[in-house]
Amino acid sequence: MIKQYKVSDFDVVYISYDEPNAEKNWADLKSKCPWAKRVHGVKGFDAAHNKAGQVSETDRVFTIDGDNRVREEFFNEILEIDDEAQKDYVFSWCGHNVINGLAYGNGGVKLWPKHIITNMKSHEKAEEVEDAVDFCWMVTYFQMADTMSDVCVNGSPEQAFRGGYREGIKLSLDQGALPDKWDFLTKNHYKNLHRLAIWCSVGADVEYGDWALLGARMGTYDTNVLRKDHTLIADYDYMQDFVGEMLQEYQDDTKREEAIHEYGVKLRKELQFRIADLDADASKWFKMVYTNPTRYGVMLTERDVK
Repeated sequence: MIKQYKVSDFDVVYISYDEPNAEKNWADLKSKCPWAKRVHGVKGFDAAHNKAGQVSETDRVFTIDGDNRVREEFFNEILEIDDEAQKDYVFSWCGHNVINGLAYGNGGVKLWPKHIITNMKSHEKAEEVEDAVDFCWMVTYFQMADTMSDVCVNGSPEQAFRGGYREGIKLSLDQGALPDKWDFLTKNHYKNLHRLAIWCSVGADVEYGDWALLGARMGTYDTNVLRKDHTLIADYDYMQDFVGEMLQEYQDDTKREEAIHEYGVKLRKELQFRIADLDADASKWFKMVYTNPTRYGVMLTERDVK
């Protein structure tokens, strides 16, 4: 039986760790959602989400990432949920990425069943390799069409590079698994390839956007060409050291610009991956004319079909 719910019927938990804009986003959320709770400083993607489930006192719980700024209109939403048929569904709203203009599930608002978010084992606690870098292959996502937040991943060079690098890896995977290098263009879903191409091409017009471009191109190359262990992005300590090294190596603007260009050449040559070198004006133009594809309904995977 379908029932209607207001956003205020459920707990809202803000999950933060080291995001440079976390306090600003938390203050913004509290001004719109006074009942919001916070989980801060819990190491590990899975552990932090488990904790969010534990602090929730409602059967379902909204999660807001530390780099996510929720729009005012979201709190006026009326949700229609079939509590029996959709008892295990995770509802996922689009988040608008301020660097490249993409709007999809990455970084957006999620509504979780408490029993799933509290007990799942993903990322650093994954029992299957497909679950080591994302939640989406182990739960049933219901994709909401509306964009209800802005994903602000350009608060620092570190945040922008890390965000780009992670998506360079995640969007290279087929159902959470890494395809053969020569299957990169055929095994991956075309929407993910389009999103990855945009991550690797657009963003020179915003602060630290070049760091996101470098991260996305490097993540794509490391994963698909060098065959680097992609599950390492779930290891916080490893990523801290790795990102720190990259920030040091490419702190010079000219060297960073050259690296972005060189990775573009290698991706086009070694993966036949068509990406573009867009300057600030071209990035602004792209975001003005690009329309994100509509996403609505259950996100089916091969696991669901089986």
